[in-house]
Amino acid sequence: MNTPWKQFAGWVTDLKHNPFETARLRLTGFYILVIAIILTVFSLFLFYSLSSNIKDNLETDIAANQVQQQKISDAVDHLQLNIFGIDLVVVLLTASLGYILAGKTLKPIKLALDAQTQFTADASHEFRTPLAIIKYNGDVVLKDPHLTITDAREAIQSSVEEAEHMSTIVERLLMLARNENGWNDLDMAEVDLKNIVENVAHKMSALARKKNLSLKITRLEAAKVKGDINTLNEMALNILQNSVDYTPDGGGVTVELYQKDRHAQLVIEDSGIGIAAKDLPHIFERFYKSDQARTLKQGGGLGLSIVQDIVRKHNGTIEVKSEPGKGTRVLVCLPLI
Repeated sequence: MNTPWKQFAGWVTDLKHNPFETARLRLTGFYILVIAIILTVFSLFLFYSLSSNIKDNLETDIAANQVQQQKISDAVDHLQLNIFGIDLVVVLLTASLGYILAGKTLKPIKLALDAQTQFTADASHEFRTPLAIIKYNGDVVLKDPHLTITDAREAIQSSVEEAEHMSTIVERLLMLARNENGWNDLDMAEVDLKNIVENVAHKMSALARKKNLSLKITRLEAAKVKGDINTLNEMALNILQNSVDYTPDGGGVTVELYQKDRHAQLVIEDSGIGIAAKDLPHIFERFYKSDQARTLKQGGGLGLSIVQDIVRKHNGTIEVKSEPGKGTRVLVCLPLI
């Protein structure tokens, strides 16, 4: 039978494994202690002040009347009980409100800790697979006596590719850490996005040809913004690489850069696999996973997180529209100089 005592014991057991609730109760207890001390001092002062005043005022007129003296004593006792009752109600209210306020106070800390824990778990998961592949390939090369040179080259090539993948993840983790520290090393200067778009499109053209994709710049205008050329290049490269990676062979990717409403508008559109509506709100989350997550293949799902951080740092906005099976359109708006 699930008795109240067993329920309480279960709650205490769960509490031991829930640091947030433990901290919340401790903070609530601190609130109650502070209020209790203040109430005690105030109540004692109020009680002795009022009781002394009552006795001083009434005893002058009825000093000889024992019955009246008893009434005065009863009145003082009643006052004492009233004050105690009020204090008890205040303490109970304080406990309830303190518990609520403690939860609100600790909520940002809890969210930060939860995010850190999730981030660590996701990062560990992303590294686990490449490390396992590298270890397996190494074991094959070292222990297989019948391994041919061709097989050895393939194993080594696979290990190199996984090492490069891990290197990309590390670089992007460092970039995100730099962002959280304020991007203090950004070299903000006048930058023409036209040059960046041309450079990025040229870099991706070889991969597009390999996949038999049509990669076209359909509109290209000069668009000067104030920003860091390296991070802006990273932003454009991430978006275009996502479009190329997630567009099937024979598809197309278009790039536009033009000025509108005092903003540089960079539009990259593809005919790729698209993103489900339920996943769109989460695509900028680090290591977000879905059935057709476009953020996982390159850099362990950090690419779009970095893109969003870069755009925000440059006082811009990014908007993604997509439909599964039909493609995705990414619009980046940055203020012109």
